Amino acid sequence: MNISPPKPMHGIVIFDDGQIAKHRLRQNASGGYIFGAPKLLSKRAIRQFGRMLSNLGSRSGENSASKAKKLLNRQILAANDDLIVWVRETERRVCWHRKEAIDAPQPRLVFVWQACRSLSVFAVKSTTLSENTPLYNAPYWNIDEDGTLCLGGAVLPKTFNVHYCEEAEECLFGAQFSHRNGSHKVVRGDDSDKGLLMFWRGVQTKQKFPNSELIAAKKRLGDIL
Repeated sequence: MNISPPKPMHGIVIFDDGQIAKHRLRQNASGGYIFGAPKLLSKRAIRQFGRMLSNLGSRSGENSASKAKKLLNRQILAANDDLIVWVRETERRVCWHRKEAIDAPQPRLVFVWQACRSLSVFAVKSTTLSENTPLYNAPYWNIDEDGTLCLGGAVLPKTFNVHYCEEAEECLFGAQFSHRNGSHKVVRGDDSDKGLLMFWRGVQTKQKFPNSELIAAKKRLGDIL
């Protein structure tokens, strides 16, 4: 299977006075890239950027190809000492309800991993993200109204950095969901424990996750960054 190479979205310019600017990249007719107008990074953003660069080499014994594979299909939105926020692109994969495997297309998801050992999950519909991007309730069992995943017997990775996002995601996809958390709606229609199971059985037959069935979480992306 041929995999298209990733396309660059931004360019970083470091000035001799220590300032750092981010440029949006545009592809021209010949296939090259043109820098858009610069946006100077705040001191906080520069610190986050530095930590992300530092984290790229923090796991000893793991080569660059392995690290890149773990970040494939993920867009890191924030990474600092307190939290890591990333987007997991839509894909078909298995999740569980008790002992029933459900092989279905998943929505585009935003994960919020906090250093205090919690993991929150939201869904997004938009393919382009900004601070105003609406968030939606993740359409799964075992997730509170504020998006916090009930870990049960699952354990988050002990090492807190961007290269363990895949392992953190397994707390969601590797869990054998057993119950609804709270009375908030997670999908349109019957979203009781049994109703949600019927919903996911129906999603198994689809090529894409039906975003129209998601319920707004009354939060925007900027609220969790």
